[in-house]
Formats: sequence, structure tokens, C-alpha cells
Amino acid sequence: MARDISSIYALLKETSEEQESKLNAIQSAMRAVEAKLTDIGARLGNAMSRIDFLEDANRAWRLTLQPHKVRQRIAEAAPKIGKVSWDGHHIMVFPDYSKLVSEKRAAFNQCKRLLHKRRVKFSLMYPVVLTLKVEGRREFTDPKKALTYIRSLPP
Repeated sequence: MARDISSIYALLKETSEEQESKLNAIQSAMRAVEAKLTDIGARLGNAMSRIDFLEDANRAWRLTLQPHKVRQRIAEAAPKIGKVSWDGHHIMVFPDYSKLVSEKRAAFNQCKRLLHKRRVKFSLMYPVVLTLKVEGRREFTDPKKALTYIRSLPP
């Protein structure tokens, strides 16, 4: 009988050790899952704050009006009316440029990036005149000459 009890005890001890080993593996896996869930929660919170920011951000809308008369009337009325708002949002009206004028204005994009980077005040006047407010007033119609001048400015 003592032998039977001894063998039962050994069997129980062996089973207990196996179960404890499995329990330790499960606990380890649970800790890893908890760490991943914590990371996912942090990422989700970050994404939600980005979404909230985007929902609150101002958006630019482009409205294309086909009848020329309507576009013309709006373009003429906008400066006369002054500030226009809808539902608490400021509405700005800009004229359409021809493809040629748009391409010429786009040629100054690199100049504008550099000017923004260097915090130099400028304006791109219609049709295509870059005006700098540095050392008085400088005007450029050639983007290459403007870029050369901008690069010569102290940083």
C-alpha cells in the first residue's frame, strides 16, 4: 500500500509540474498579449487625436462654375462684398487662371519654398511677377533669376 501511495504521489507531482509549466507558458503569453494590446491602445489614441485634428482643420474647397457669366459675376462681386462667411467659416474667392498662367506661376514653386524656409515676405502677383520685400522691393518675372537672387540672400 505504501508503494501505491508513493507511486500516486509521484504521478501527482509529475502532473502538477507539467500543469505548472503550462500555466507559466500561458502567463507569459498573456503578458505578451497585454503588452501588444497596450501598444495598440496607444496607437489608436494617437490615430483618434489625428482624426479629431483633421475634423477640426479648415479645408479648401474648389468650386467650378461652368457658365462664364456666373463666374464673372462672382469674381466681380467678391471684392466689393468684402469678407464672406458661411456657418462661421471664412470663404475666399480666387480667380481661375488659364493653363498657361498656371504653368508659369508653378515655375516659381521652388522660389516660394525657399522664401518660406528663409521667412522672406513675398507675393506672386498676377499674372506672373514674384515680388520680394527684401532690401526694398524686388520684382522678378524669370524664375531662374529669382532663384539665383534668393540663393544669394543670407540664410
